[in-house]
Amino acid sequence: MGARASGAFPSHGALSLSRGAEQPSAGPAGADAHGSRRRFCAWIGLAALTVAGGGGLLWWRRREGLEGAAREFHRLGGRPGPGFHGAGVPASRKEYPNAKRVSLAPPGPCGDLTTGDTINRRRSHRAFGERPLTQQELSNLLHYAGGITAPEMGGEGLRAGPSAGALYPIEMYPVVRQVEGLEPGIYHYRFHDHALDLVIPGDLNARLGEACAGQHWLARAPIAVVLAAVLGRTEAKYGERGYRYVLLDCGHISENLYLAATAMGLGACAVGAFEDERVNALLGLDGEQESALLVLPVGSV
Repeated sequence: MGARASGAFPSHGALSLSRGAEQPSAGPAGADAHGSRRRFCAWIGLAALTVAGGGGLLWWRRREGLEGAAREFHRLGGRPGPGFHGAGVPASRKEYPNAKRVSLAPPGPCGDLTTGDTINRRRSHRAFGERPLTQQELSNLLHYAGGITAPEMGGEGLRAGPSAGALYPIEMYPVVRQVEGLEPGIYHYRFHDHALDLVIPGDLNARLGEACAGQHWLARAPIAVVLAAVLGRTEAKYGERGYRYVLLDCGHISENLYLAATAMGLGACAVGAFEDERVNALLGLDGEQESALLVLPVGSV
């Protein structure tokens, strides 16, 4: 994506409301789109953190600006394309060549529930038991959330979650606290060979909970899967509308993970209230080429 302004993620913190107007122009269309997305995401992030902290009055004062930015953001993505091609397009997969690699067991059955029963039982859980997850449970969660399910189709196979243009912009980072036989730390899921790379060792769930608006219950989860997006993979083809598609992709994977957890008798909870800069820094993401979108703690219930 290089220096293309419309391909960069905004910071969701309150300070970005003023910083957005100071960004250098990348041409009328690019600068307009980038500024609107920055303002829109800044309002969303501020609203989430304000409500989580009990600041309802501030939220209502900001509401008019939020709605205006949201409408403008929606307008700018009203039509697909044109995208861009060439050297600025990110690679289709991430690699951590120097990381410790852990092969996962092949995915297995997720239980005896029917699809209908699984959907009916799906709930968000914020209280988890003390039992560690097994490596088999982790393997199933990652595979059925977004793993490769049709390796013979497409260039690198098709995955469990639908994706606009089969471009798959979402990366998955399990933040592990308690998984049998697995060292605590932040891992990166390798979709193409169903393995994990240990990116940052150590029990970091408490720091993740702090970055999620002080939601300390998150630190008690055996794992928390962070979904992050490489926006340029999708925007290269679909232009500004690609941002919508990336968010839809994230939602597909999130629901898959919910259903896989429910089928195995586990609980999950999607967390969107977090400080982007802190979560990105924890995972070693730059917040521009790649940024966190959602955090999903999972554990026994």
